[in-house]
Amino acid sequence: MLSCSYLSSQDPFRQSGDPLRGALEELLSAGTVVRDGRYLRISDSALRSHLYWSIDAGTRAEFHARAARSEAAPGGDPGLAAWHRSWADAGSLSSDELLASAAEFAGRGLIWQAVELAERALALALDATGSPEALLEVADALYLQGELSYAARYARLGQRRPGSIATVTKLAILRTGIEFMSTHQLLTTDLDDWVGLRGAGSRAEDLARLLGMSALSHAERWEVDAARDALARGRHLLESATPESVELHELSALLLSALEGDPGPSTRMFERVSRHGWTEETSARALSVLGRSLTFIDRYGDARRVLRTVVGLEPPPDPIVLQTARYYLAENEILAGNQFEAMAIIESLTASGTEQVHRRPLQLLTAWYWQARGDRARADAAIELCNRSFATSDHPALAARLVADQGRFALMEGRFDDAIAFLHRAGAIGSAFRNPSLLRNQVDLIEAYVLSGRLREAVIQFREFRARARPFHTRWIVLASARAEALLTPGEASVAVFEHAAGLWQPNDSQFEQGRTLLSFADRLVNLGHGREGADQYLAARMIFTQLGAIPWARKADAVRLGTHAPSVNPLLATLAPDERLVAELVQQGKRNKEIAAELFVSLRTVEVRLTRTYNKLGAKSRSHLIALLSGSGAVLADGAASGMV
Repeated sequence: MLSCSYLSSQDPFRQSGDPLRGALEELLSAGTVVRDGRYLRISDSALRSHLYWSIDAGTRAEFHARAARSEAAPGGDPGLAAWHRSWADAGSLSSDELLASAAEFAGRGLIWQAVELAERALALALDATGSPEALLEVADALYLQGELSYAARYARLGQRRPGSIATVTKLAILRTGIEFMSTHQLLTTDLDDWVGLRGAGSRAEDLARLLGMSALSHAERWEVDAARDALARGRHLLESATPESVELHELSALLLSALEGDPGPSTRMFERVSRHGWTEETSARALSVLGRSLTFIDRYGDARRVLRTVVGLEPPPDPIVLQTARYYLAENEILAGNQFEAMAIIESLTASGTEQVHRRPLQLLTAWYWQARGDRARADAAIELCNRSFATSDHPALAARLVADQGRFALMEGRFDDAIAFLHRAGAIGSAFRNPSLLRNQVDLIEAYVLSGRLREAVIQFREFRARARPFHTRWIVLASARAEALLTPGEASVAVFEHAAGLWQPNDSQFEQGRTLLSFADRLVNLGHGREGADQYLAARMIFTQLGAIPWARKADAVRLGTHAPSVNPLLATLAPDERLVAELVQQGKRNKEIAAELFVSLRTVEVRLTRTYNKLGAKSRSHLIALLSGSGAVLADGAASGMV
């Protein structure tokens, strides 16, 4: 009997005679049958199928009839009663009844039972017109559960069947949402087609909702002009729209303001919901978009509070809203530099089983995750998957973020040429976007130019950065500008500028940015011969990075704590770039290339390239010659000087 449905209510079996109850208890004890809330189900789907089809047709019909009566009794489930009736007496109910039960199961999160019911309904109505309204209901319920593949299937089927303009428009709205949540793309042709139906009978409410969804999706893709256009087209429809559609437009405007550097709307909404309570007249979706907006204006702590509130709501919001809030929270923690938190959230996202939602942005987060973990092989595989999954022309925002992440990690590893190439590409892809998050890529590019000795290009980038950053009044812009200015200041004068930059930090600012500033300050101090002072700054930076879980950055700071063994730096070392100096110091300690690569968290090839540049700059003929030069041996130095090598 249990094989006749994916789920069965427990109560009818409990009300049965002792032999049946005893058999059920034995199956439960053996694990062949499991309890799932108020339901029972056979644990192995293959076993269930084998049992079902091993029963003769007459017995199956009898079992379905008995189960239909049991589920129709008190304690049973009307949806399951409809399922069994469809097999025992198919002519006694319509496919819409089954679809309605499927939607109800989907709303409760019982996805497999919902799909069974929906597929049975379709099988019974293969030669009939069916009901697009019922298919819409099922598709919408599955969409809210994050089951995007199934939702897309039933929405497409609904669009193929004749229905009212209102239903057709709602199906278009739903398919637009499904497409964006799964691929990060918009069905712009469909959008234009359905908006064009206004004169053919579409309700103002449906069009307002469609345009609001379009605006919010364009904003998420950083396409500010397209989002503004959608809002302008829908503004005259809001007078007769529902509160839900009005909220969509308001949230789109909120996100757009943050993208354009205006913190006012997000700040005011945050203060309002903080003052009156997180959930009072504020939906979970609104809180999620507020958190996203706060991230864009670099208020990471406030964004964290809002998004954690969504994640912790009881009862929990719809899975698609919950998954979106977690995704936003992961990106917030990455930008804030809280890598422990970001990695933990990404792990929970990938383990949640709902990777259909925001699939391509999650691929981007996975690539970042493996780079942060230092797993080069998995990082390369994840990056390759991203490159195959979203082309620059289709997903410019995602593509810009991917190469920007690669550039930042290359900078951390001291691969300055690679960093410059990646960060230049990120800037080229993102040049059409007005998003403060992209500005940090330009500061990284300035640093890469400085560390590679290309000061003229660094100055050009700094001027561009100052011009682009002018509309964005955030704390991160203040701190980043100060760090960039300090990097560009030559000689001893840079010490005071670095001290000023480090002193700007306040408790609510990003600790990660403070660590970056201290690390750059330490590099400069060591270059200027202030080894002991530089060691103190290295240690402070390392403590910040370790606390945040930014392990690659902590290892870098730990590896370059020069000046701890001597009050000053060898003048030959002072002539080297920071990445070259790291390798030279470790060679002097007797470490081989493979050991150096492991300690500095870089590839063996990177160590070899740095060592070759060091040989050329110092005129060293071999590894032993380099060690002798750095040891300060007078005879070797004289020999080197005589041969023109030093």
